[in-house]
Amino acid sequence: MTTKRSAFGTLSDRAIGDRRIRHVWAALPRGTFPGVLLEWRKRDGSWQARVALAIDDDGGLLVRWIPASHLKPVG
Repeated sequence: MTTKRSAFGTLSDRAIGDRRIRHVWAALPRGTFPGVLLEWRKRDGSWQARVALAIDDDGGLLVRWIPASHLKPVG
């Protein structure tokens, strides 16, 4: 069996719940924002991540589920 790995680790890491803090860039319709990945889930055959996003310079924070394809690890 082949282990599939993405920039966010293996499928097992996501399914079990890798507890490491991961900083990400989230590409949304309003632009690309820095965020912290909180948890993973699989919905309708696709992975999604719950991400806390810094949406403005005044401390605005948004927490939402984002498709994994819209995320990129920082660094």
